[in-house]
Parts: sequence; structure tokens; C-alpha cells
Amino acid sequence: MIREALLTPNAFSRPQLQLRRVDAIVLHWVGNAQTSADANRRYFESLKDGSRYASAHYVIDRGEIVHCVPDNEVAYHCGLTEMGKYTRWAREKWPGEHPNWYTIGVEHCHPDATGTWERGTVQRSHVLVAGLCLRYGRDPLTDIVLHWTITGKECPRHMVADPRQLLIYRSAIKTIMEA
Repeated sequence: MIREALLTPNAFSRPQLQLRRVDAIVLHWVGNAQTSADANRRYFESLKDGSRYASAHYVIDRGEIVHCVPDNEVAYHCGLTEMGKYTRWAREKWPGEHPNWYTIGVEHCHPDATGTWERGTVQRSHVLVAGLCLRYGRDPLTDIVLHWTITGKECPRHMVADPRQLLIYRSAIKTIMEA
């Protein structure tokens, strides 16, 4: 179900820095409609040329989950901005620290500009994120957050536009964990 295709170690997408701990699972949308998990993984791989910093631990599409960065390593999914650029919530949760040191990033592919995930993508995401919450002792009702929660970026777009979608998502994860 999960295809491991780890990025080549490099300073821009897989720096091989160890996570300090896992405090949250961060949900993202790729922002590039009609692309696959593999295409987004290849994009992260291409960044080793030094053009920018970006990556995620996992990328999900309707057909597969691609594991790009080991769970115990930092991925560059929550921005490397100045600390003052993070939301108040993030600055209070990780004072003086970058959230990437404490979070696992999960990117989701989508078919159009609304950013709404396809059914297969949602199903795969539920299974993956429930497993991550169980593995790292995270509460799905509080420890699954949006990229928006940390940076204020409209990501994932459909959940920022309709906050009920995050509540529905979290509830589904809790149900899976309790089964």
C-alpha cells in the first residue's frame, strides 16, 4: 500500500536531520491539479539542484501512497520562514523553533483547482494518518492540523475554505483508530 521511494539525501529536500519528536501530522494539497504522487515525488527529487527547499514525508494520490522522507527525518513542508511569519498557534506551540522539526507532512493530490481530494486519495490518507497517529501516540482531534494552521497558507484549499472538512476528516481517523 505504501511505496517507499526515498529522496536522495540533499540539503534542499532531504537534509537527513533527525526530527526532535512527532507532535503533529500536517495535511497539505499539492496545489498542482491533475498530478500524481510519483510526479510530486520527482519534483521534490529535482530540488537537489538547490532551486528551493521543499518536501514531504508522504504524497498520496487516488492510486498510491509514496513515502519520500523517513518519518524520523525532517521534511521541508511547513516553510522555512522567519519565526515571526508563522501563525500565533505555531509560535506558541514551538517557541523559537521551526515546525518541521516536530511534524510529519502528508501531501495530497487533487483533480482540480478546488483542491478537493478524490475518494481513493481520502481513503488512503485515512489509513495512513490513522496509522501515524497510533504509531506516535497522537490524538487525531487535536494533532492533525493543516498547513494553514502553521503558516496561514491556503493549504489544503478545500479544508481552509470549509473548516467542517477537517472535523469530518479527524472524526474518520478517530473512528479507524478505535476499531
